[in-house]
Amino acid sequence: MNKLCIQPILYSLSLLVATTVYSSQKSNRISTLAKGLSEETQLMVGAPIIFAAQSLQTSTELAIFSSSPKMRELGIRIAQNRRALIKQNLKQKEKNAINGLYVDFNIPKEQQQKIALYTRQYIQFEKQWLSTDHENFNHHEDFPKEIMPILQKNNIKPSALQLSIAPKNRGNTIATASMLHSTISHNRDGLKVEKVLTPPTIKIYPFFHQLMWMGPLSFLLRDNDKKANLIHETGHIKAHHHAKANFLWKYLGIDGEKLQLNKNYEQLRIIHEEQTEIFSAIKDSDDASILRLNRFFFPYPETLGLAHYAQLAVIDDSHHLERHLKANPIPIQKVALVGPMQSKAPAQEECFEQDVNEPSTFSLEEALQMIANDAYDTIKGLKLNYFS
Repeated sequence: MNKLCIQPILYSLSLLVATTVYSSQKSNRISTLAKGLSEETQLMVGAPIIFAAQSLQTSTELAIFSSSPKMRELGIRIAQNRRALIKQNLKQKEKNAINGLYVDFNIPKEQQQKIALYTRQYIQFEKQWLSTDHENFNHHEDFPKEIMPILQKNNIKPSALQLSIAPKNRGNTIATASMLHSTISHNRDGLKVEKVLTPPTIKIYPFFHQLMWMGPLSFLLRDNDKKANLIHETGHIKAHHHAKANFLWKYLGIDGEKLQLNKNYEQLRIIHEEQTEIFSAIKDSDDASILRLNRFFFPYPETLGLAHYAQLAVIDDSHHLERHLKANPIPIQKVALVGPMQSKAPAQEECFEQDVNEPSTFSLEEALQMIANDAYDTIKGLKLNYFS
């Protein structure tokens, strides 16, 4: 008797609930719901809800996509695509903010192209610098050694950086990162770096080592918090955020105070703070878990709150989903089938004919619709005999 892969069909109905949860936690909806609450209150109330919703969604998806080899491939592609879409959206937000600046200050097209060329050339030099060994700059002997594996994951040579410790606090600042500083000249081909004055630098302040009081969790969270801050600052250097912002400042020809008050320039700053953590989380699953735990308890004042935590949760769980689908396939349960379509019932690995070799360009909702449509067509006219 032929068998039908019925388990994915049953699970796809459960995914309707998970998809509703997934849609409801998109960052713009979260921002609307949380409007008027302090960042600490938003996290206190919202983060546990998001954690529970994401856990439900991930466990449901794992059950669905573990049902057959093709479904596992589909689940892996959806997890990867979800991260790619988040990264793509953040890059587009950055472009929109920069274009908004050009519009706000009536910057001619020729000047825009010149700024883009200079920035691109300087970033290219900085990339080469970071990936090359140099004579050691100032590495403070007490600088946290946890920075080394983080630099290695980002293909940054430790000798290309200056790692320093400030003698005293600067407000609540925990750590800062700065770009490579050099003398430059200009020619017909654009910009040329003449001499490096100071390399890219990560500086930590005494506040970095001070224990934030979080009750009994304080000692457990301290190491995670330190790693999260080092990942954050390394992410700024890897993404060349300071070069992008400083070159806009340098070549726009706008008064500095006026520029800082501009809405798009402030938006660009916030986007760069998002990118440094989101891009790091997308690149490495361990970093995703570290950053997610950190933002569960500690918002970045007036910059990264509940909506940012929600994105980290989606990224972290997409890594978990992909890892489990690759490592722990769950055997599918078969249900005997009788009825007019019995002879057409597909074999186990032929359920759902989606070609998983095509590039992944769909969202979870689109994948759900595909599964649901296939399930509906398959169920129509069938009689299931659970006792045969």
